[in-house]
Amino acid sequence: MMLNLFKSKKYIGLHAPVNGDIIALKDLLDTKKIGDGIAFRFDGNLIYSPCHAFVSMLSKNNHAIKLTMENGIEILIEVGLDAEKLSGTGIDVFVKVGQNVKAGDPLLQIDRQFFVSQGVELIIPMIVMKSQNYQLKIKMSGQASVLGEYVVIFK
Repeated sequence: MMLNLFKSKKYIGLHAPVNGDIIALKDLLDTKKIGDGIAFRFDGNLIYSPCHAFVSMLSKNNHAIKLTMENGIEILIEVGLDAEKLSGTGIDVFVKVGQNVKAGDPLLQIDRQFFVSQGVELIIPMIVMKSQNYQLKIKMSGQASVLGEYVVIFK
């Protein structure tokens, strides 16, 4: 039943921004202080927008991007654990602050080989903020994420 919920087109939610494996935030060092969410161990080099939104923040080192949806929910996507130490090297950004994006639009591209050589773990946390008016249904860890499929539903 729960799996069918994530395949439905009638909910507001977030699509997987990458192909890979789903990891629970609690399994990372993140303590969920800024929001709930999901993380991905991914095998590609492109990160796509999980929803229709506008780009409200891009970190100075390009390792994090915040999207704001029309309903006010904010999505923080970080690129690789400890990627901020790279000072933006190995990350190409395709969007600007204030730009509107659609689900599936490319946001960032990483130099995978460089990240691995620098010891950056290729895990992408996607944290949902300002969602107190919604109940979140989050796809279980240990499952595969498929680019474009729902992984978080707002009810």
